[in-house]
Amino acid sequence: MLLPTSIFSGLDGVEIIASVFLALIILSFILRLYVRLNVLRQFDVADWAMVFTFIVMTSQCVVSIVSGRFARNYFATGDIASALVNRKMTKASNGMYCLILAGLKVSLGAFFLKIFSHKKMQKVIIYLVVGLTGACAIVYFCFAIVTCAQLKTPPIERGRCEWQDAYNIVFYIFSVLNIAGDFIFTTMGIAALWMAKLPVYTKVPACILLSMGCMSAIAAIIRFILLLQPSEQRTFTEQSLAVGQWTLVEQGSGVVAANLLMLRPLLSAFLKKLRGVTSLGNRSNGTKQSVARLPALHSATKPQVDHTDGEAYLLKDITREMTFRIDEEKRSTRETWSHSSIQSMRPQRM
Repeated sequence: MLLPTSIFSGLDGVEIIASVFLALIILSFILRLYVRLNVLRQFDVADWAMVFTFIVMTSQCVVSIVSGRFARNYFATGDIASALVNRKMTKASNGMYCLILAGLKVSLGAFFLKIFSHKKMQKVIIYLVVGLTGACAIVYFCFAIVTCAQLKTPPIERGRCEWQDAYNIVFYIFSVLNIAGDFIFTTMGIAALWMAKLPVYTKVPACILLSMGCMSAIAAIIRFILLLQPSEQRTFTEQSLAVGQWTLVEQGSGVVAANLLMLRPLLSAFLKKLRGVTSLGNRSNGTKQSVARLPALHSATKPQVDHTDGEAYLLKDITREMTFRIDEEKRSTRETWSHSSIQSMRPQRM
């Protein structure tokens, strides 16, 4: 079977991307578990949602690699059985796609709810994003698994599935909700972080971690555009492989970013230790008296991780800052009320 080399290079791309993200996801998830269980000693809804997402996402990567092998065998030998297996695995992959993104939104939503627990508007937005995405994901999953609808229909099969038009509508809605949710969560996190009174060396790496969430949204936009493009029979396979590659980038970058989001305690401890080592190095050329006090200095500069820090790098500092502002507002209100009461009581005393 004579085929353009772009098809085999596209299959190679899918396999490489799936393998890389599989390794990154496993590594970032292990580090997340270490921080949550051993450092912070916390494990809540956000973490359980990520456990579900991790299981489905690793399955997605494995399915992508295996289905690519069957597709390669079909294109190389013309084996129909390999094509049928690849078709079933592609259908399962499409179903896992919406489950991964829904689980990711639940995990991030639970995390941000703790940060903005005192902000009604932000809480409403979080509930809307998570609720709408989750509800649409359930409908999407049913269409993807139960019906004959396909993510991208081959030209020769157009018009054969009665559910295709309805599925396309669900797909459009889910894609828009997912992209909007990524940008909303990223914007909310960066805005809250920047409002907090934190040193620049803390804000910059934290903002970088949060901005990684935009990578998932950008990949989702590219994937959405590729799926909207009309395809001919000769270009259908190449476009489908490109969609598969960007799908893995979208899901993988989102999961990795969400896991890295929880590693702030490790980064904070590393920076504290680095500053402590630098401080000790600068003092090593001092007097013997300074050298004699080095153990005490080392003990003082040794990073101590507070197990009550709460959520990674936002919860402690931002919540404390927001709570301080709320206390100031309440104090100002009480003082104003007290002043008004005194003023109103003065005529009675006269």
